[in-house]
Amino acid sequence: MADKKLAEEKAAEEKAAGKIVEPLAREEEIAALIEKGRIEAEEYREKQIEADAIEFLTKEWRGSYYSTNISVSEEEFIAKNMERGRKEALRMIKLMSGEKRFDQDDDEPHWMDVEDAAAEAAMAKEEAAAKKIMDETPKVKDPETPETPKE
Repeated sequence: MADKKLAEEKAAEEKAAGKIVEPLAREEEIAALIEKGRIEAEEYREKQIEADAIEFLTKEWRGSYYSTNISVSEEEFIAKNMERGRKEALRMIKLMSGEKRFDQDDDEPHWMDVEDAAAEAAMAKEEAAAKKIMDETPKVKDPETPETPKE
């Protein structure tokens, strides 16, 4: 009986000193560490996306600036196009990490495809307007061209 009481006192002292961790507390600690690791990984990923987006937009700005196609400052260009830069950076990170899907989330088309589609729509609109003008313009006979007989 004295041994049992002595063992309980020793266990209480070790527990107070922090040497013995109860199983439930250990599971909670592990869960907290896993959550902390997940949060840190997400923060790191966001920082990496931000850095890659700035690098991508800086390269794009320099290409446009040195070919004299742009007149805004680098900071203004980055601020204006940051959302597109973040999408491109995320796409590149997914591609480089070997993920099967490397396009944008939510099945969005790539931004270059969106710009191409907009350009094609504008071209089709211009062609339709030109055709309408050509159809409305009265036909004038050229005096030098002989008239072909209709059969």
